[in-house]
Amino acid sequence: MNTKIQEKERLYKKMEENFPKFLKDLDRIVSIPSFLKENDDRFPFGEDIQKALETMLDICKELGLKTFIDPEGYYGYAEIGEGEKLVGVLGHLDVVPPGDLNKWQNPPFEPIIKDGKYYGRGSQDDKGPTLAAIYALKTLLDCGFNLNYRVRFIFGTDEENLWRDMPRYVEKEDMPTVGFTPDSKFPLIYAEKGLLQCKLTAKNQSGMIFKGGDAFNSVPSSILVEKTAGLVEALDNLKYEYTEKDNKIEIIGKSVHAQVAETGVNAINRYLHALSLSGIETKSGKFIVENLIGHNFAEPIFGEVKDEHSGELKFNVGKIEFTPENEILCIDMRIPVTYDKEV
Repeated sequence: MNTKIQEKERLYKKMEENFPKFLKDLDRIVSIPSFLKENDDRFPFGEDIQKALETMLDICKELGLKTFIDPEGYYGYAEIGEGEKLVGVLGHLDVVPPGDLNKWQNPPFEPIIKDGKYYGRGSQDDKGPTLAAIYALKTLLDCGFNLNYRVRFIFGTDEENLWRDMPRYVEKEDMPTVGFTPDSKFPLIYAEKGLLQCKLTAKNQSGMIFKGGDAFNSVPSSILVEKTAGLVEALDNLKYEYTEKDNKIEIIGKSVHAQVAETGVNAINRYLHALSLSGIETKSGKFIVENLIGHNFAEPIFGEVKDEHSGELKFNVGKIEFTPENEILCIDMRIPVTYDKEV
């Protein structure tokens, strides 16, 4: 039999042997609700993200890798091999908040295999692919592959928000000679849009105080607000879905990732649109009605911004907060690769 065919069969056999352990480890990591919880004095992004980081490092240690965790909890890594060359594999362990748990067919942090598919928050973005990359290397090593360089799995903790983890890594650690991230579609993505997250702030002259949304990079699935004069009539006229709860109104949207914001339904945008139609003027409402309602890619602001490599500019209002002083919109933009975000 051809030697290459024998090696391939040996790899497949070892992968099958390792797969049950891989699934158990994936359950361990996916079951942790590792979305951002700020205002934690002990950990920069909350106890659950810290737990996910420590659990992944425990898994790596069990597989024979050396591990390190940043004393402040911003990142960790697992490494194997020797040599000057460093191959970096960059993944992240934080996830997008799950939103309304009642809308999940299966609880997001209780992983399940159904119809041959694995379901759970983070199973695709990015815990599953990161763990798969680790087990792929383990399979190679189990089959006798010899490393003459170091392989380092770098675990981020703030990818879904403001990327406050990686500057700490760059400041303190070795930079990879080459590397990749298993946080994309298979088999390969050769370019990534620029990311710009910002807050638009204006003086609050409406007297309203409320907030909504879960994250910059998630289209808000709903927003719960006080019932104001004319709001129900405006929602009905616009044919926007909502429910009434006591003296509150929940405007219903459809949550998707900000990278495909145009395929979702933004509950914040719908609320501000209806509020404006009901006669309550806000600067945020004026901005949204003029620039986003009826426009998938914020064309009134930027014109047509797209390229053949990565498509259109994406624009998402992920969170909103009206304080006694200010109106604050949290914006997530995905900028086509051939455009300069500094312009």
